[in-house]
Amino acid sequence: EFEVLPSCAANFSHADHMCLRDFGLQDFTQLLGQNFLVGAGIHKVHMQLTSATSHARDADPRPTTVRREPFSLQFSAQQGLQLPAEIYNIKHPQLGDMKVFMTQIGDQNSDKSQYEVVFG
Repeated sequence: EFEVLPSCAANFSHADHMCLRDFGLQDFTQLLGQNFLVGAGIHKVHMQLTSATSHARDADPRPTTVRREPFSLQFSAQQGLQLPAEIYNIKHPQLGDMKVFMTQIGDQNSDKSQYEVVFG
């Protein structure tokens, strides 16, 4: 049997971070091509959201009341940027602030540094 998790509604204007399970793929697909501010304090960089991809499975046995569509986001940043895989604060004017685990992906020698965040 599966446990239904309570909603973690947050006050968008006063939260230090958003409840990540309240976000879905559709919240990000409308923001493709837009910039997010990543980091905290004086260590902030702009990253462009380049991809929002569903990883839903047709044969997911869990009831719809407890499952969420898994998805991933890919961001690009200036060439040569190398951030360690860890939890970062990301901010967008429409979504507010959230804390996510971000890791660098792809070829280190490409024209842009690529990062990924996975939900679900």
